[in-house]
Amino acid sequence: MLKLFNQKQSPFVTEFDVQELCNPSINFARFARGIDNVHIDVHLSPDFTKLCTRIIYELLNEHSSTKKRATDQPSLPLRNKLEILNANYASMLTATIHRASSTKNIHFVQLFQMAVIKFVLSTVRSQTDRLLHNLRKINLKDNLKKLNSFDRFAWLNKHKNNLLYRITHEVFEQIYQVESDAAIRTLCQSLLGTCWTLPEKIFSNPLLQSRDSYSPEVLMKNYVLLFEDTDNAYSLQHLSPLIDNLLDEVAYICQLELEPCRDKPFIDKDRVTNIHFSWKEVPANIDSLFNLQETQNALKNAKSHKKAALTSKLRYQRLANKMLEQTLCEVIVPILAVYETQHLYEHYAKQLKPKLLYQALCHEVELADIALKLKLLRRSYDKALSINELKYAKKRVARQAQKHEPQILIQFLTHFVSFQRDLKYYYLIHEVMESINLLFDKTSQLNNSLYEFV
Repeated sequence: MLKLFNQKQSPFVTEFDVQELCNPSINFARFARGIDNVHIDVHLSPDFTKLCTRIIYELLNEHSSTKKRATDQPSLPLRNKLEILNANYASMLTATIHRASSTKNIHFVQLFQMAVIKFVLSTVRSQTDRLLHNLRKINLKDNLKKLNSFDRFAWLNKHKNNLLYRITHEVFEQIYQVESDAAIRTLCQSLLGTCWTLPEKIFSNPLLQSRDSYSPEVLMKNYVLLFEDTDNAYSLQHLSPLIDNLLDEVAYICQLELEPCRDKPFIDKDRVTNIHFSWKEVPANIDSLFNLQETQNALKNAKSHKKAALTSKLRYQRLANKMLEQTLCEVIVPILAVYETQHLYEHYAKQLKPKLLYQALCHEVELADIALKLKLLRRSYDKALSINELKYAKKRVARQAQKHEPQILIQFLTHFVSFQRDLKYYYLIHEVMESINLLFDKTSQLNNSLYEFV
């Protein structure tokens, strides 16, 4: 690591727009425990749960059929049903906000939101198992139909994780649309004193929507990352402390004065979890610390009284970029390889696993072995797949490793920080959901320990 702690400090005030990651204030301690005296019993609207369950099963059925495997959009009838689900959730959320307004109790709204998230995640899994069970027990006399049914069952088992992510994402997209709606945000601000009852990024968290938070496909699609399993230079075990130390040193050199999270009320001494949230998990902070181009553009158009501070900021950013370059020089080939893998995965019609393509680019797998696999594969329109694009990508990685754009390292750092943020929110949500027990009857209602959202 490049040591720059003894650099002469600038006499000018250098402003870096850096803030802490929102630390959610989630405290369910005051809610009564349910029939088991451990969990909080929650009953969601039967209309919502039945509609959501039906949509999830139909999405699974549609996306696992031969005709829909290569497409991303649900059919028009299903899109219409998703819009109805959107309106249903909006109605429930609006009613919950009004109920919570008398005491400004955002935890009541959070309980509703957490219960819905838990319901969606558990229902996607249960309906997938239901579909597999139904396919398994089909007894067909027609051999062709039996073969098609077996092919579908095998495809479902093979692509189960990706299918679950896809279905969960489509349902969560409706929830996120409602949560981010301007009218809902205005209502929250007016009645509860805050725009968001949970950090916005929780509702669009790809890791929360995935069965496996380290799924190669999810990591590559959303963060352009593919971590090695072993403890080598590009493993998560190695990169996490490396980047953590880098950002600590950059913060020291840039004399950072951190701002609290702007989205109140996410600071609470009595929060439910011990997970630590840091400024180092805010992607916008990376842009503020390392984006030379933006500062240079601002300097060109700045008034004379602001030029000194911007010049000082630019000097610090140049130092930060030098530190970034030196820190990540040992993993530049894997970084470039993953960016190429993202392109190759689409080029090869998602028929080769991302890890295999990545390993070929990093000289861990022979191209001849990939060529043999490609001979057995076809695109959906039966066009042969060629090894040539992989060869070209391998040459590009080798060439760029010798002379790469500085922006690629900033992009990587931003993606890595985004992953770290989402991973912490993932652990937080799963920890909180453990305290909720979803009930589909009103058993707890008699002793006033059931929280109903209808």
